[in-house]
Parts: sequence; C-alpha cells; structure tokens
Amino acid sequence: MNIQTTIKKLTTTTAIIGVLFGIGGYATPSYAAAPSAAAQAGVADPAPAATGTIIAKGRGLAIFHGNGTATISGNGVLRIKDFAGDAQIEVTGSGRKYVGEHGWITYYGYRGAATVTGSDVHIELSGAGIELNATGTGRFVVRGVGTVSRTVNGTTTTFGWKGPEWRKLGE
Repeated sequence: MNIQTTIKKLTTTTAIIGVLFGIGGYATPSYAAAPSAAAQAGVADPAPAATGTIIAKGRGLAIFHGNGTATISGNGVLRIKDFAGDAQIEVTGSGRKYVGEHGWITYYGYRGAATVTGSDVHIELSGAGIELNATGTGRFVVRGVGTVSRTVNGTTTTFGWKGPEWRKLGE
C-alpha cells in the first residue's frame, strides 16, 4: 500500500467518525503538519493557563494542554503531543497508531484510555464516550454534549460543554 492510498483511507475514516459523532470539520487526517481538531474547529488562541482539576464527560471534542497529568478515555481519534520532550505517555486500548511529523501521535479508530504527564503536553480526543480527568496548570476545550466539573481551591463548579473557546483549568 502506498502513502497516497494510506492517506485516502485515513481521510475517509476520519470523515466517517466526524459524521457519526456530529463533529464535522474534523475530517482532515492528522498526518504531517495537519492542524489539530482544535485548529480545525476554529478554536481561538489559548487563554493564559490557570491551576485546577477538571472532569469532563460527553461526546464531541475534549482537549487538555498544559503542565500536569491528564487521563482521557473513549472512542474516536486520539492525538497527543509532548512539546517539552519530558512527557510520560501511557496508551492502552486499540486503534491504528500514526506518528506524524512535528511529534504528533495519532490513533485512528481508538478505543481505550491514555494518560499523559509532562510540563507542556497536549492531549485530545474527538468521538464518543469521552472522559477527561486533568489536574495541573493549563487550559482545556470541550465542544459537543456533556458536563464538566472544575475544582479550584476546594470549590467545584459544574457546567455543560461549550466551545470552541479555550478555558483556564483554574478559572
């Protein structure tokens, strides 16, 4: 199988996932320097980081970017990047792994859980059955249908998924 056939299959698979889960706009495959789901969704530049903990559950798109630990589980397309080169990454489950240029790791047809710990990490999952647990200093995006519980200084607030704006972890 040549690279053009592989890219065509990845594009088709990603487009099908987007249609099935109502997350249109994420049909570009994650190869080479392709933009992340956040960029494709028109997410503005990230807000300054803040410290806290979130638990987000739903379907659509969930992203954490920052310094800390994030565990994400569900079904769909998983993308991970270690910007600082110090991350510990543990991925369990199934899916077709693709290591692209610029350090992006993508799993297509992903079904499982991934934990990333580092000083400048990015983890995102577009799909269904998503649960994102993140603690640290950073930002997050949730877009689709679901709920978020955010705890800062012992105070917890709960709200529905919105998007596509970046939110501070500890705001």
